[in-house]
Amino acid sequence: MRPLSCSQFSKHLESSFRFWIGVACTLVLWVIRLGAAEVEPNNSRLQANQVILNSSGQATINGRIGSLSDLDFFSVSVPPLAGPGTFLITMTPTSQDHALDARVQLQSATGVLLADKDARSDDVTETLTYPSVSGNATYYIVCRSADFLSAGVGDYTLRVELLAPKPNLVFYQPQGWSDKLVASTLAGTTTDGTKFTTTNVIYLDFAIANLGALATVGRFNIVLWVDGVLNKTWFVDQGVAPNTFLSLQDYPLPPMVAGSHAFRLTLDSGGALAESNETDNEFSKTILIVDDDPDDQISGAFGLGVVEKTLSRSGALDSSTDVDMVSFAVLSGQRLSFDIDGSTGWDPYIRLFDDSGVELASNNDATGPGELASAESYLEYTFKDAGAYYLGITC
Repeated sequence: MRPLSCSQFSKHLESSFRFWIGVACTLVLWVIRLGAAEVEPNNSRLQANQVILNSSGQATINGRIGSLSDLDFFSVSVPPLAGPGTFLITMTPTSQDHALDARVQLQSATGVLLADKDARSDDVTETLTYPSVSGNATYYIVCRSADFLSAGVGDYTLRVELLAPKPNLVFYQPQGWSDKLVASTLAGTTTDGTKFTTTNVIYLDFAIANLGALATVGRFNIVLWVDGVLNKTWFVDQGVAPNTFLSLQDYPLPPMVAGSHAFRLTLDSGGALAESNETDNEFSKTILIVDDDPDDQISGAFGLGVVEKTLSRSGALDSSTDVDMVSFAVLSGQRLSFDIDGSTGWDPYIRLFDDSGVELASNNDATGPGELASAESYLEYTFKDAGAYYLGITC
């Protein structure tokens, strides 16, 4: 049995219940439960079908846009919430002619338009997201056709989901920072470095923010991965209030080898927190490290060319593990001397290699001609074969 419209109801009761007509029209609300269908007429807020959310905050309704002017109103009462909730409202055309251009809107209890979703295409599912739902409030959902001249009618399924307020942690770029994860060769800065070398300590800065509606409760972790290997885990025990952030600055990483290096940060990797969005808990960054001392191996040796006269080269050993390599070419039977001189207090060691990297000779602390005994090194060698050779100097 179809309900009487307001005008029919008014005429039917006019003779004896004239005083109550307005109240009766206002209360024509049809209750729609999970999986039910709309009940016409529901073309205004006063006639809206009442949608009852289940214990999971969800409801599904089947409806039909019968004409281009048809509006289907549904009212949703929101229970008490600890903070702003989120509506996910989906209108999916289901007619076989695929002609319905769906449009879904959300209104306040007083009819103020809060959100409007229309992709402007036939047979496209419209998903409206509204992240500022108040508890103990009533909202109205309007399903309609976006067409104005022709077609545009058909069946649809309306799905309503209320997401309760939760925290939402993300990696965050504070004002003045150059990125969400800052990598620098200098401590005390929040600006990315422009050049990284094999002798630099790398300092990392990062920040996290809670963009959700509730503060975090309980411990969660932050994990740093370097080139896919777990490097560090931090634990956060304090609550993070909505719209606030925490930062960690100047976490040092020792010098790294030349090449590309990937940093990856993950939030709450163990899933200790229930968040409104579990897909935004990661941030990655890649930096390139160049060799600022390329002559520490044969492939990067400094070339002196063919030795036909006395040659000299200046250099510096930056650490006890640093190696300076020099390449040169000789003729068959040529005899050369190698004299290492340096500042007081250092103890150089020299090694001679062929072009295959085989060590031919070495010396530590020998005294060169006309020199006083010291920790410096001196070496003489006769080369049987012509070709390229290498000299390595270390401390």
